[in-house]
Amino acid sequence: SNAQVAVKRMPAEWVGSSQEDFLVRHPDESENPWRDIGCVTYLNNIGYPYACQLLGVFRDEQHTYVVSSFATQGDLHTWCSGGPKPSLESELQKQPVCVEILRAMKQLHDSSVVHGDVSL
Repeated sequence: SNAQVAVKRMPAEWVGSSQEDFLVRHPDESENPWRDIGCVTYLNNIGYPYACQLLGVFRDEQHTYVVSSFATQGDLHTWCSGGPKPSLESELQKQPVCVEILRAMKQLHDSSVVHGDVSL
């Protein structure tokens, strides 16, 4: 298949062998790969339509790889930064996406998911 995927590569030493191992070694780290993997797995399992599909987690001696579906339109920050300069036209262009973001947030809350960070 020629399907594109997104791959996040992280040092295996940093990721550790489990959530517990990660927390012991990095108690003050704001990024938490095991929590993120768990959240995406949960969202995929409940059929949450706004999350990329987690396709797998793979490891070798040096790295841990998290593979997910590819966002064909790029990330939201890049999309918002492109297009016409700020104007009524650009606001009207972005309005449907803003409505979708609010729907996505409502669905998260309705699914008892509390987010600690929402960013572009």
